[in-house]
Amino acid sequence: MFPSYEELIVALRPHIEELEADRAGYRRTLRQGLVVIAIAVALSAATLLTGYGQAIVLTGIVGLTAIIVTAFFLMRRYAAFRRKFKDILVTGIVRELVGNCSLPNETSDYEYRWNYLSDYRISDSHIRDCCLFEERIDEIDGEDLFQGRLGLTDFEFSELRLVRIERRTNAKGQQTTRRVTVFDGVLFVADFHKSFRGVTLLLANGFFGGGSFLNRIGNALGNAFRSVKINHIKLENDDFNRLFITNTTDEVEARYILSANFMERLLKFKEAHPQKVEAAFVGSKMYVAISSGSNYFEPNIRRPVDRQVRRIRDEFVFFFGLIELFDLNTRIWSK
Repeated sequence: MFPSYEELIVALRPHIEELEADRAGYRRTLRQGLVVIAIAVALSAATLLTGYGQAIVLTGIVGLTAIIVTAFFLMRRYAAFRRKFKDILVTGIVRELVGNCSLPNETSDYEYRWNYLSDYRISDSHIRDCCLFEERIDEIDGEDLFQGRLGLTDFEFSELRLVRIERRTNAKGQQTTRRVTVFDGVLFVADFHKSFRGVTLLLANGFFGGGSFLNRIGNALGNAFRSVKINHIKLENDDFNRLFITNTTDEVEARYILSANFMERLLKFKEAHPQKVEAAFVGSKMYVAISSGSNYFEPNIRRPVDRQVRRIRDEFVFFFGLIELFDLNTRIWSK
C-alpha cells in the first residue's frame, strides 16, 4: 500500500506551492516572449512592404535577434523549471511513496530503499543481458533512473530509447541513412532470487520484432549459444499463448517459472497495458520491457502542479506495483 494522492498533497504542499509560483512565472514570461516575437515579425513584414533595402535588412536583423534571444531565454527558463520540478517534486514523491510504503505479508526482513538519478539511465549490461533487443544497437539514450529495494526485491528501471542506424548505397553511389527505433519505453529489472540455468523470453505475439531468438540469446550466452537447444513452447494457457511467444533454452525451468498463477498475473498486467510488452528471465533477473514512447516524469507547463502530482504518483505506483503484481517478494526459490 502506497500513500494516497491526498496524503502526498499534504506532505509536499510547500514544494507544490513553490513550483506553482515558478510555473505561473514561466507562463507569464512565455506570453511576454510570444508578444515580443509577434511584434518582431510584424515589424519585419511591415518594413518589407516599404521596399527600402537598408530598412529591410536592419529591421530583419533586429527582428531575428529578438526572436533568437527571446527563444533562448525561454528555453533556459524552462530548463531551470524542469530541473527544479524533478529535483523537488519527483524526488519528493518517490521519497514519500517508498518511505511510507507497506507491503502485504511484511516481515522484519523487508527493506524500503530508493535512489533517483534524473540524468542517468539503466546500464548497458542490463540492455545486453536481457536479450530482449536486437544484437546491434548504435545509439542508446535514456533518463530517470530509479533504483531501490521494496520488501525483499531489488529493482531498477529507467526510460530508454534504442536506435539502429542503417546506411545504404544505391547504384549511383549515393548513400542514405535511416534511423530505426528498436525500443522506446521503460526497461524494468527486478531480482527474481533464483539463478536461472537457461534463458527464457516472452516475446510479444503480433508485434514485428527484429532479430531472431538465436541472435538475442547470443548477447547473454556468447559463443556458447551455438550448441544450446532452443525450444519454442506452448503453455497451458491459450490466452497467454495468443499474446506471447515463449522461447527458452530450458523447457523444464521455463514451465516452472511460468506457473498458472504467474501467467494470470502477466495477463492482468498486459490487459492494463495494451502496447508492446516483453519479458525475460536471465541470470537471476526478471526483465520487463514496456514500450510506450512517453516521457513519464516530465513537467507539463500547462497543468497546475498539484494535478501533476496525481499523474506522477500513479506512474510510480504502476512501476513499483510490478513487484507486488508478479509476487516477487514471495521467495519460492533460494539462490
